[in-house]
Formats: sequence, C-alpha cells, structure tokens
Amino acid sequence: MQYSVVFNVATAFYSAGVHNPLIDILNDFTERGGRIHILTSIMNNFNNPDHLALLKKLAP
Repeated sequence: MQYSVVFNVATAFYSAGVHNPLIDILNDFTERGGRIHILTSIMNNFNNPDHLALLKKLAP
C-alpha cells in the first residue's frame, strides 16, 4: 500500500479482530490521500453493525 493510491478489498466477514490491526495502516493510507473501497456482506447478520460503523470512519 506504500505506493498505491486505491485499495480495493472484498471480504465476506468483517470483525473487530480484523479491524484493530488495520487501523494504523488504513489511517496512514487515507492521510496520504489514498482511497479505500471495501465490499462486504450483511448476509446472515454475521457482521456487527458497530464494526461496520468503525470501518466507515476509515473508508468513508
């Protein structure tokens, strides 16, 4: 991500366990002007809405 301007990722599940290690990396990326696109699912209510709200702050 050091030389990228756009970060695209698709994931079926998203949780705080995934979120916490990525916070600093994604913050640095967006502060440098990087754009983040994340595609995930709400199927079967696996993803916690609170975790998705945190994700939205990193990738508005």
